[in-house]
Amino acid sequence: MKAKYITTIFVLTILSMLLTACGGAIPTNSIPGVSAAGDTAYLANAGEVFAIRLADGGLNWKYPAENAESGRFYYAAPVPAGDYLLAGDYLNTLHALNASNGFQQWAYSQAGRFVASPLVVNDVIVAPNSNRSVYGFDLNGTLLWKFGSTEAFWAQPVTDGTLAFVAGMDHFLYAIQPDDGSLAWKTDLEGAMAYGPAVGEGKVYQTTIASELIALNAADGVVEWRFKADSAIWMQPVLRDGILYFGDIQGNVYAVDEATGFQKWKLSMENEPLMGTPAVLENGLVFSSETGNIILVDYNGNKQWNRTIDGKLYSGVVLADETLLVGVTKGKVALVAFDLSGNQKWVYPPQD
Repeated sequence: MKAKYITTIFVLTILSMLLTACGGAIPTNSIPGVSAAGDTAYLANAGEVFAIRLADGGLNWKYPAENAESGRFYYAAPVPAGDYLLAGDYLNTLHALNASNGFQQWAYSQAGRFVASPLVVNDVIVAPNSNRSVYGFDLNGTLLWKFGSTEAFWAQPVTDGTLAFVAGMDHFLYAIQPDDGSLAWKTDLEGAMAYGPAVGEGKVYQTTIASELIALNAADGVVEWRFKADSAIWMQPVLRDGILYFGDIQGNVYAVDEATGFQKWKLSMENEPLMGTPAVLENGLVFSSETGNIILVDYNGNKQWNRTIDGKLYSGVVLADETLLVGVTKGKVALVAFDLSGNQKWVYPPQD
């Protein structure tokens, strides 16, 4: 009963934060969006987007260059796309910034609030939105198509190189043709989805807030098996060597066989609500916990190390070359960088 109560409170807290973002009010606490490309980390936090050097945490540029515009707020992680950096905000705008200097190249401002990051597939930008729509743009910002649904989209799409798989808060997983936005198939998974699926050979593997991991045929959306976890799953699963790894918000880490959906092992870590996609290392997975911990779990289900950050962690861990990047909510800093052994390298903004 206690675990069920904690799960309910946790899910309601996150939903409240995102629903506030999708409504008229501006959230008082940012959930930083983090990505990386080459030697640069990108951070979308509060009303600004930052390009930060991986080597030392120094600032290359920020957008806007001066003070942030009142009412403009970012949540989704910026997405590198060739010479552009794509960043959606809560003022209904998708920005394309010059990745080298942060100057805005174009903007589309006739959508709703962007909670999810876009995906680029074959020079088409697939951009989910909280206004129950998915937008397709070319790289110059021209609207190519618009796909409608019944509820908001909060998950970044995933592709197998042909289709874009878009997870909806309406319980449907959609497979969309990126070139024209036409629907290939949709499947009701009986639970809302905050993250997109993992993609395997001819299959997709989707987690839900209804505590399930579900395997579907990528060609037609037919469900092949379902795995029931102990509590809500707020992360994208990781597929490695035939095994699917993920955590739930009760603090359980699971290893599930890709072919059968049978559990290989489970590691229980009480009071560690796990969310956000983990970083994949050679020796294990680095998970982040709402309580401020990042935790390395090896592929046999053993906890190897734990590091604690002052703040709450909702966005997972990003691996950038030899650096682990963690966005921080309600902390003194917005971004912390670690080496692969869990030693802190730098923080942003720098502290005296």
